[in-house]
Amino acid sequence: MDNPFESWLRLQLQLQINAYDADPRALEGEDRTGFLLWNAYAATDEIHEALDEVGWKPWASSRHVYEDRMLGEIVDALHFVGNMVLAAAGESKESPEQLAAKLWKMYQAKAGVNLQRQEEGYTGLKKCPQCHRDTPDNVCPEHGRV
Repeated sequence: MDNPFESWLRLQLQLQINAYDADPRALEGEDRTGFLLWNAYAATDEIHEALDEVGWKPWASSRHVYEDRMLGEIVDALHFVGNMVLAAAGESKESPEQLAAKLWKMYQAKAGVNLQRQEEGYTGLKKCPQCHRDTPDNVCPEHGRV
């Protein structure tokens, strides 16, 4: 079976090239940062639209979840996230296949970290005071010992 990340990124790249005559992997400088920024805003907006399909308000009695509509908004968000993944390839101009393999490897590694954190009673309190990254061993990769 094809890596779902690979299919997703291949389709997203095809959409960008066919509809907009643009390859997000080729963007540089301000064009790249602007593209990443507006796609992040758009993805966030779609996630907010997904929340509109859930009865989450504590002051209201409804606890509805309009599943298909919510999933539709999440799919919309995935289009913008896919653009960000492609643009993040930047100078390396990795293929969708290479990006998918890299993304999947990173996802699996992070899932392992998250599982370990839960098993160890993660508090989230050990953060670098400068960049606010998690530093469970009290060492920030950017700022050293905290």
